[in-house]
Amino acid sequence: MYTVYCGFGVMLFTFYLAYDTKTILGGGRMEIGPDDYIVAVVQLYVDIIQIFLYLLRIFGRAD
Repeated sequence: MYTVYCGFGVMLFTFYLAYDTKTILGGGRMEIGPDDYIVAVVQLYVDIIQIFLYLLRIFGRAD
């Protein structure tokens, strides 16, 4: 069950990463302008770190 939970977390943050990337590139209703580059970088950083942490939980679990 724990692996399913972590897999769901990886999928969720992968979608967040895709959404934030689309927002940065300006392909939707919301768009991050050139002046908000710090916010954009932090969003991408948090998404990538969360994906990495969930993958560590999946592969680092000793059964």
